[in-house]
Amino acid sequence: MKDVVIDSNKANEYRELKGGTNELLIRLLEKYISTAEDYISKAKISFSEKDHKTLYHIIHNLKGSSLTMGLLQMSEILVELETQIKQNNFENFESMLQELQEKLIFVREYFATLS
Repeated sequence: MKDVVIDSNKANEYRELKGGTNELLIRLLEKYISTAEDYISKAKISFSEKDHKTLYHIIHNLKGSSLTMGLLQMSEILVELETQIKQNNFENFESMLQELQEKLIFVREYFATLS
């Protein structure tokens, strides 16, 4: 794996909850990936429609999910996106959304190694 996808402490917490197996981690990542894909798609639409209120809620919710999962690189990008929305500064917003999508590919690849 090129990048650290998930915080190892968080991954271990999920494993410990299911007797040392990846069962819970797999279920949570599966749900996360599905949700993240949907949220990123909706964020792009909200951005293009200049619906900044909806965009903020989408980014904020995805940030929370990413932090809960221990997906630190995703979280860092989402924190920056959230800050840009708050500051009404969308200069690099589209490229950061693209970067977010690229990081999600790493999450998918990591997920594939677990199942």
